[in-house]
Amino acid sequence: MSAVGIVISVTLFFLAGFAFGYSVGPPLMWIPLAFPLVMAIAAALKDGPSVSTLVRLIIALAVTLLGILLGQRLAPERRPEEAPT
Repeated sequence: MSAVGIVISVTLFFLAGFAFGYSVGPPLMWIPLAFPLVMAIAAALKDGPSVSTLVRLIIALAVTLLGILLGQRLAPERRPEEAPT
């Protein structure tokens, strides 16, 4: 994979994590962690498991998790709606 491809994929994983972390709360904010997992499983099924696939998966999960946590941190406070009386 070229350096440009790596930068683009890492950026997209970060943005997906950030968008979900910022816009939705738990438990839906964890959905972007499935994206790199599904892609790594597909790559392992196609080309066979390899160390480079595992390293790329770990990096992708870390970047996605960082995006989720940063999105949650920067999101406005969510308050539960007041119950009608």
